[in-house]
Amino acid sequence: MLAVLDLSLIDFTLIFFLVALAGVVDSIAGGGGLITVPTYLAFGMPPGLVLGTNKAVSTVGTSLAVWRYARSGAIDWRLARWALVLSFGGATVGARLSRYQSRETMTVLLLVIVPLVLILSLRKQEPNPDTALHANAPFWSAGMALTVGAYDGFFGPGTGSFLIFGLVSFLHLSSRSASATARVINLASNAGALLFFATQLQIHLPVAAVAAAGSLTGNYLGSHFVIHRAESVVRPVFFVVLGALLVKLVVEMFFRLG
Repeated sequence: MLAVLDLSLIDFTLIFFLVALAGVVDSIAGGGGLITVPTYLAFGMPPGLVLGTNKAVSTVGTSLAVWRYARSGAIDWRLARWALVLSFGGATVGARLSRYQSRETMTVLLLVIVPLVLILSLRKQEPNPDTALHANAPFWSAGMALTVGAYDGFFGPGTGSFLIFGLVSFLHLSSRSASATARVINLASNAGALLFFATQLQIHLPVAAVAAAGSLTGNYLGSHFVIHRAESVVRPVFFVVLGALLVKLVVEMFFRLG
C-alpha cells in the first residue's frame, strides 16, 4: 500500500530543486544519492520506499546523461560493454538484500560514506591518457562494476563517485571519459535495482514524478558541464552540500543517541 505523505507545494518544489542539484553533481562527480536519499527521508518517506523511489528517479536522469555522453563520444565502450551486464546483475542481488535496512542503518551508512566520498572527490587526478589502458582493463572494469553494482542495489549513494575514482585511479581514464563511462555503468545498476523495487511496489509515484523532472534538469546541466569542460563550476557546490549534509547527519545522530 502506498504511503500517504503530507506534502505541500513548497515541499514538492524543494524536492524538485534538491534532486536537480543532485543530478548536476551526480553527472559530474557522482554522489547525487548522498543528496537525494536524505532528502526523501527528511520529507517523511518510509525507508522501504526511499531506495525504490530513488532508483526510479536516478534511472530517468541518468538515461538522459548517458544519451548526451554517447552523442559526444565520451563513453569508453570497450570498458563499459561487460561492465553493463555485471553491474545490472550485481544490483539485482544487492536490491534483494536492501529489504533488511532501517532508517538507522541508512543514517549510519551515510555517516561512513559521506566523508569517504568527500576524500575521494578532493583527490582530483588526471593521470595517463586513455590510450594507456592495459589489455586486462575490461576485466578490471567488469569486476569493479559487479562490486559497485551490488552496493548500488543495496544502498546506492556514492556509487558514481566510487566508479569514477576507480576508472581514473586504476584504469587511467581522463576525468571526462571516466564521468561518462561511470554514468553508463551506473545506469545498468540503476535499472537492475529498479526492476526489483518495481516488482515489490516500492516506489512512491507522486514524489518520483516531481523528482524525475528535477533529475532530468540536473543531469542535462551536469552532462553539459562535463562535455564542455566546466566541471569546476560544480565542485565547490558539491563540497558545500556534502559538508552541510555531514553536519546534519552528525547532529541528528547526536540527538537520537542523547
